[in-house]
Amino acid sequence: MNRTVSSICLLASVILSGCSPRVATQLQYDLLPLSDYKEVKVLEAGDVLPDDAKELGTVRISDSGFTLAKNGTYEKVLDLAMIEAGVAGGNVLKITEHQYPDLRSTIHRLNATVYSVSDTSALSSGSYAVPASSHPDYAMLHFYRPAGFNLANYNVSVDNVDVYTATYDSRAEYRIDKSGHYLISAMTEKKTFLPIEVEQGRDYYIRCSVSTGMLAGRPVLELVPANEGEKQFQSISSSVATVQDVHELQHWKVSAGIGYGRRLGRIADGGDAAAHDYLKQLKNGLSYDMSACYFISESVGVGLKHSGYKASASGTGYMTSASGTTAYGKMSDNITIRFTGPICSIQSISADGKSIFNCNFGLGYMSYTDKAGILDEKVKLKGKTLGESIDLEYGMTMGRNLSASLQLSLTSGVLTGYDFIYENITVHESLEKDMYESLMTFSAGLKINWAF
Repeated sequence: MNRTVSSICLLASVILSGCSPRVATQLQYDLLPLSDYKEVKVLEAGDVLPDDAKELGTVRISDSGFTLAKNGTYEKVLDLAMIEAGVAGGNVLKITEHQYPDLRSTIHRLNATVYSVSDTSALSSGSYAVPASSHPDYAMLHFYRPAGFNLANYNVSVDNVDVYTATYDSRAEYRIDKSGHYLISAMTEKKTFLPIEVEQGRDYYIRCSVSTGMLAGRPVLELVPANEGEKQFQSISSSVATVQDVHELQHWKVSAGIGYGRRLGRIADGGDAAAHDYLKQLKNGLSYDMSACYFISESVGVGLKHSGYKASASGTGYMTSASGTTAYGKMSDNITIRFTGPICSIQSISADGKSIFNCNFGLGYMSYTDKAGILDEKVKLKGKTLGESIDLEYGMTMGRNLSASLQLSLTSGVLTGYDFIYENITVHESLEKDMYESLMTFSAGLKINWAF
């Protein structure tokens, strides 16, 4: 029984140790261990050592042959090397070789030299961010994916906004205008996260790769020391794609649209079938819309809107005078209904920045014009009233500034009178309440929006 338990424990020990990287340390000198391995300062290959640096030995972190990818991330491998340096009494670890996951191994591998230095405060250590004099007002994230065996592509997001597609041998730059904490993520069969604190005026390098998975592989995101990352970024053969930070508020939005319009007012009872059909033609027409909004926040804006509805019809008709005489001739109507007024816009942008929903409310001036022909005589009917407008709009972005959207609109107003204009004579006609003219119009159309 004891032998069986011992065998099981030994087997478990072998399995657990096999899942971790292999650590090999060769020491020339052995000093008192440090109390905390976090005191060890890490230098990159190009960093300069002080003159009194004493070499204690070397550390090699390699693949045991069964090491799991999650146990071989750069952070975990570096921690192992720092622990070995601290145990040896060294307070400086200088990376001499860094091998990334590739066809031979799914983990990071390091060769490093351990040193003892009297004062580490003045050391210039490898940094994950470097000042950039060319852009002091914003930070730049440099994403890149070196060539490799796994060709699975995936999207890289910053705070749930897709900014880069990690394809074979590609790179991209992403501008961020505000300092702060951001979350970089990517997903294939599993989602990977990389939190990062960004400061204006600095460059950051994020290496994207793929580790072994069940199906498509798993995305790997690594914040690389700047001096190393810049070299690798420049070695990518493809051109650089630059994306501006979508979190920057675009205050102005200018839109123009066109579509189908329909008047919703009821056709008056009476008249013959021909007259009824004639009036039905005037219920369908062309709608257009123009607006400009200033957004005081991402979700609230104020602006000005001008929209219109146009419909026309023509045919042969007749008119009966008060004396009972009936005259026949051509008749035509060319109706234009316009709305102009201030609007309030409520906007919602999806997390990935690709879709936009708007709801606009407006109150303004509404006009009615009918350029009519009665028995070959030209007359004009003009009226005005207070109008209301509401728009529902759903759009998709087609770049940083441009978007296209489908808009449904309802404009309403009631005409209580009009001016009848014939040659130089104008007569105002007030309508009875049961004869009020409804100007309510529904429209559906396509809009193009420009935000800046």
